Amino acid sequence: MPAGASRPNVAERIAARAKAGDLVELELLVEHGAGESATLPADLPAQLREGVRLADEGSFGRGAPPKAQIDPGRPERAHTLLKIPLVFLSTKTQRTAMTVPPLRVVVLRRGGGDLEVCTSAHVVEIDQPTASAPAPQVRPIPASVPQITRNERLQEIVGYLAVGLFVGALLAAFVAWARSRPKEAPLPPPPPAPWRVALEEIESARVAFETGRLATKPYYDRLSDALRAYLGRLHRFDGLELTTDEILARLRKVPSPTLPVAEIAAFLGDCDLVKFAGYPAPRDEGLAMAETARKLVRGLSPYGSGDGWVHVLAGDARPRSSEDEVR
Repeated sequence: MPAGASRPNVAERIAARAKAGDLVELELLVEHGAGESATLPADLPAQLREGVRLADEGSFGRGAPPKAQIDPGRPERAHTLLKIPLVFLSTKTQRTAMTVPPLRVVVLRRGGGDLEVCTSAHVVEIDQPTASAPAPQVRPIPASVPQITRNERLQEIVGYLAVGLFVGALLAAFVAWARSRPKEAPLPPPPPAPWRVALEEIESARVAFETGRLATKPYYDRLSDALRAYLGRLHRFDGLELTTDEILARLRKVPSPTLPVAEIAAFLGDCDLVKFAGYPAPRDEGLAMAETARKLVRGLSPYGSGDGWVHVLAGDARPRSSEDEVR
């Protein structure tokens, strides 16, 4: 026993009586520590005495090792079940007591320091089969078993009918499923054009400011956000998360000579002056800022800012005057 190791417990079970040549299993339930495993030594066949043999010595030790099971009540302990197949070879006609000698069991520990424990000796009474016993007793005739005639043709017909019913049930279920499927929903309408969203936001802010429902600073903030979001959608950047200088730096990289960068810079600068510097912009100047924002959006739209600009907000493709292009 290595230092610090605890002796494993072994519970043993074997049949008390058997016949010569029959398979008899010696069951060993080994209790050991968790993380350890129990197995049998390779020289187990040499430990058996005359007349007691392993059932198959040629394949002994070549299978997978037994697995340990953790004890649910004690997680620090585990159990391993070992089964040793034995055959008793007796040539005596009378009942003979044969002894299974003590056998070694190896417990493999983590980090080495394996330990061994021996089983007890077991005495098994061995009888000879009835055919080789002197003066065997005649056994009674077993009860007769009724004979059943198979109708193979009927079995085939029943099998074909069962397959047909199964296939028919599948077809019926498929048809019912196909009929109950919901119809495909129509495609959602395309998203509104970015210039249309910007014009609606500018007009909404202008009406709220003109009627007194929106203060000057929030009004300029909404005008600035409408143009920033519109520029971001046109040139693929988040205009609401960038500063004015960052937006202008990106616009200057756009290869378009017609892009009014100076006008956009002036508009965003005026809005920042009111938002951050607290400039008290007059009412007329605020309404003029809405008109400037509309002109910038229309100028960057596919229709331009001239007389050919098409008013689509109301669903009409005819050119309109500048007074009612939003209203």
